[in-house]
Amino acid sequence: MLHNRQDAFKPDSLADDVVPLVAAFGSQTHGDARKAIDLLRWAGELAERHGADTVTESDVREAQEKYTENRKLRHISGISTQKKLSIYAVAATANYAREHPEWIPAGPAFKTYQFIADTMDADQYSRETFVNHVTEQSTYGVLDFERRGKGRGRGVHMYFSLSEDPETIMETIREDSRFEDLAHEEATISAVVRERLKQFRSKN
Repeated sequence: MLHNRQDAFKPDSLADDVVPLVAAFGSQTHGDARKAIDLLRWAGELAERHGADTVTESDVREAQEKYTENRKLRHISGISTQKKLSIYAVAATANYAREHPEWIPAGPAFKTYQFIADTMDADQYSRETFVNHVTEQSTYGVLDFERRGKGRGRGVHMYFSLSEDPETIMETIREDSRFEDLAHEEATISAVVRERLKQFRSKN
């Protein structure tokens, strides 16, 4: 099927390893022919955008990265309101922190969740439910999480690390009409995030 699709490209414009690599990526999703065809098309568009005459392995790999990113964002678009709210809080904490840390402590993220829920006049769930909603997204590659001990007898903190750009995640969630007004609350949410992180660090 992919070899037939080569007719859409100029002769000799595909490097020899392009079709086998596209096929390999397509087979990772149980032989999804649509994905493979899309990857080949996107790789061609990327090569054209780069001003290249030949589609190469690097174009295919970049197309695969974009496919993975799009899949994660499509997943976020389809989750429940409370889960979106939880992820939005984590993304906002990452985005508005002064030093943009890779790992976000759950405590300040939960405080941000509470503030945003209040701003939206939405139900506020417990911290345990919030953490469950967030960690569940690791199954879909949206983020990673880990627990870190504070030292002997001092308990454990949960941390989150997003796999996508926090601002992009926030923009995706704000496409939901229930969240669109949050775009006008950036300054306030930013101030809340920084204050909560400051308090967290002063105690730890």
